[in-house]
Amino acid sequence: MNDVVQYPHLSPQANIVIHLPNVERINYIHRDKWINHDLGSQIRNKIKSSLFLPHNNQALCMLIIGVGGAGKSSLLERISSDCSNWAQRNASPPPHIELKLSAEPTLANNINSICDQHGITVPNFRKDTLPIQLVLLLKARRIKLLLIDEFNHLLAVNRSEQRKNLNFFKNLSGPPTSLHIVACGTHEALHAVNMDIQLSSRFQVMELHQWTANEEFRAFLASYERVLPLRLPSNLASKEFVNFFSSKTDSTTRNIVNRLKWAAMATIIEGKEKIEIESLEKASSLPDLLSIYEGE
Repeated sequence: MNDVVQYPHLSPQANIVIHLPNVERINYIHRDKWINHDLGSQIRNKIKSSLFLPHNNQALCMLIIGVGGAGKSSLLERISSDCSNWAQRNASPPPHIELKLSAEPTLANNINSICDQHGITVPNFRKDTLPIQLVLLLKARRIKLLLIDEFNHLLAVNRSEQRKNLNFFKNLSGPPTSLHIVACGTHEALHAVNMDIQLSSRFQVMELHQWTANEEFRAFLASYERVLPLRLPSNLASKEFVNFFSSKTDSTTRNIVNRLKWAAMATIIEGKEKIEIESLEKASSLPDLLSIYEGE
């Protein structure tokens, strides 16, 4: 075991994967990975802090906005994972529920979606009150946090349904449930929240911007290089790579990560074992992997 080659430019997990067959290396590269960044850490720490606080009338409400591919849904998944880990450490039930708004999120659809996850039904409900069955569920499960994805979909329904939904979320964030609400969406989500003055006053707005050529972006690229099981260092945090991403591509997290994944896969196929600018220029889509999957 002591004779196994270690690669100092890689994370401990990537150092294990790099000794596996190429198929396993490419599978590992393909899997989604969370790379922390300053704003993401700030948001996650605020939410984790809120889990320790007792219920009161002033719930924490946060709206995370950004363009498509900025990493909103990935951040929400990470927050959900944080909540599950918190529950495990404290030997308590998961303190959160999740709601992904459908393309036409009527109030009935949203309430049923929450209730269906927990095996209860709400036969009748009024737009101006919380269903008693839902209130009892939230209290019994000691739910503190509601995570909502695709909040901008609220604008897809008519004005009446929009107001019903906003009133529902406003009621959830107040007594008797006082749930902390964390919602994600495109910039249109801000328009939805602003339709209700009382609700908008409760939300702190955080925006995930596209990456620019700064130290945080260099740190992100350096961290991502550590999880790519390639035998040679690519020095992704260098000025050359930073300038490529910030000036020649759509600099959203999704686009950058996809190019890095596809370029890393291509370097394994070609035997180069490191990413170069030329690799990124060619990595506009998934490379042909048949020689790897059919050859091994």
